[in-house]
Amino acid sequence: MAKHRRASAPKSSGRAVAAPALIGGVAVAVAAAVTVPSPPVPGAATGDVALKAVITPGSATNWNADGIANFYGIDWSQTEYGPDVVIAPFRLVRFWQGPQNILEALEANAGESNIVVSSGRGAGNASWVISYLAATGDEQTLQDTVWILDNNVDRPNGGYAARYPFFALVGVNPVPTPTDTGAHIVDVGYEYAWNSSAPAYVANPIALANALVAYAYRYQQQDKLDLPDGALDPCGPEGCRHYVVAPDGTVVSDDVVPGSTTTFVTYEAAGVPLVQPLRDWGGDFGNLIADATEPILKVAIDASYPNNDPIGDPSVYTPMRVFAPPAVTIKALQQVPGALAEGLDSVRDDLGAAAATETLVAGDDAGADTPDAAGPVTRKPAVNPILKPLRRDSVKFSPDSVSRPALSARRGPLRTLVNSVFGKRPARDSGVEATGVTGGAVAGDDAATGPSGED
Repeated sequence: MAKHRRASAPKSSGRAVAAPALIGGVAVAVAAAVTVPSPPVPGAATGDVALKAVITPGSATNWNADGIANFYGIDWSQTEYGPDVVIAPFRLVRFWQGPQNILEALEANAGESNIVVSSGRGAGNASWVISYLAATGDEQTLQDTVWILDNNVDRPNGGYAARYPFFALVGVNPVPTPTDTGAHIVDVGYEYAWNSSAPAYVANPIALANALVAYAYRYQQQDKLDLPDGALDPCGPEGCRHYVVAPDGTVVSDDVVPGSTTTFVTYEAAGVPLVQPLRDWGGDFGNLIADATEPILKVAIDASYPNNDPIGDPSVYTPMRVFAPPAVTIKALQQVPGALAEGLDSVRDDLGAAAATETLVAGDDAGADTPDAAGPVTRKPAVNPILKPLRRDSVKFSPDSVSRPALSARRGPLRTLVNSVFGKRPARDSGVEATGVTGGAVAGDDAATGPSGED
């Protein structure tokens, strides 16, 4: 049975006072924050200590962290990390309250080992807290906490806030997550997705649009994913790893990340997200267009990432540039002929499959029609291979395989995203909230009244 308790008042008011000032000045300190790392300390300080609280920061489209406590198919409250789930609400206008709420939750559980499960801008706020604890020398709180940063906007190579520091003007933490703290940090990202894999070279509108589509398709799908075996374990003596996971869940690589004490996980995209709407809603003709254009689009999009690789070393801080360097452009140009040929081959395969279907239909008709002395054999008109080609299996970008009849299910992430942005506002609360895992009311004064106006 989960414990229902309100987080106690913070034990130190100094942090609450210092947090807004530090966050407000963090944009000025970006260059100073990205320094040569100190020698890594592989492994977390948590060991086998039972963790006592699950802290779930809210994000920009999920202020009260709904569902985050069930990321990766794990009910975190029912593991050694529970039973308590403490919500650190997100705040848009008073943006400094986001990381401040995480600090207060940690202070309310001081002396215990905790886990922070965060996503998006919530992960960015958690990243700010990591930087703050490291800078102020609070090693006990930093090392006693396991940090899961999903779709982290401050992933050093890919997070949009770290990539584009000007987002600090609207209160987004621009400082890349430090990777040399020795703390137990697991950074989970998604190929092409805007939050954690934003294009580095911004004079590429195709790549920018692709990143936004990828974000929409990945939205609130984390509960359908499985983390690789070993990803949650403290790093071994050889160092921390970068797990790259294929769409079918296979780990395709787990290279050691030099100089990093952060474990990284990156989920590959099953194709180019930009053409997925054509596959989902364009019917047979949409699939034909997607097959023809996907290879050349991939070349153009990958040319907006360092070394033409959207899954490069995530630990290397890589801020934006306007144009790609010559080496990246030359490599992309060299790939163009092969990409065009691949697209044409796919179209031929599509039309050839349709023609084979036409022949099969004609053969079936031939067996059914027999010559009659009274007149010639009549056949059904041939199926036009352009207007009605055979449905070929298309690449599914969604993390889980979805059949064609389940169209509404595939639209789920997009609808959920729209509802989150334009629909019902989350409950207003300026402090830390606590919930039990059985669906009880959120602790706090607003629990009985629900949403109560603007933040």
